Amino acid sequence: MLNMNQYRFQKMIAVGGPSGGGKSVLIEYIEARLRETESVLGTTTRNPRPGEIDGSDYFFWTLDAFQKGVANNEFLEHTAYCNHLYGKRWSSVEKVIRSGKIPILNATLSGVEAARKEFPNSLTFFVTTRTKEQLVARLKKRGFSNEEIARRMETTKIELAHAPLICDIHLFAPDNSVDVVGAQMVSIIKGYLEGWTGPFPL
Repeated sequence: MLNMNQYRFQKMIAVGGPSGGGKSVLIEYIEARLRETESVLGTTTRNPRPGEIDGSDYFFWTLDAFQKGVANNEFLEHTAYCNHLYGKRWSSVEKVIRSGKIPILNATLSGVEAARKEFPNSLTFFVTTRTKEQLVARLKKRGFSNEEIARRMETTKIELAHAPLICDIHLFAPDNSVDVVGAQMVSIIKGYLEGWTGPFPL
C-alpha cells in the first residue's frame, strides 16, 4: 500500500459524474493529449459487457473477492452503484504513480470525495449531460432496461445536488462535444500541473 506521508502532496485528477455522462470518452481524450497522465484501472463486480476484457477495461471480481479486498483495506475508494460494486485499488493507483505519471480516476461522486480525502492536492471534475433527456438516451443506447435507467437517474439526482460541494469544476458534455469539453479539461489540467491553484480558466 502507498505510504500516505510520501504521497500527501501527490497530484491526482478525479472525474466524477453519472453513468453516460461522458467521463470515459473525455478521459481517453485527456490521456491522448497529456502523456504525463494515465487512467487508473477500476475493479467491479458487474459482468463484462460485450468486448470488454478483464485487466484491460476493468478487473472483474466476484462479490466475495471484492468484499475481502474492502476488508483488507485494498481500496482507495469503493462504492455500491446500481446493484454492483465499483472501486479503485491502492495497487492500481500506485502502479500509475510509480510509472511517473499523474493518476486519473473515473469514479462516482462518492469515489471522487473519498479520493480527495486521501489526496487533498487533487483536481476534481464533475461531468454530465446538459439535459436529463440526453442522459436517458445514452443509457438506452447502452442497452439498459427502463428499471435500470430509473435507478441510475435517481442516483444522478442525488449526485447533482452534492457535486458543487465536492468537485472543483462542473462541466456539461452534451452530444458531439468531446473535442470542445475535452480541450477545456486539457487546458485546466495543464494549468493544474504547472502549479495553478485556481480559479481555473474555462
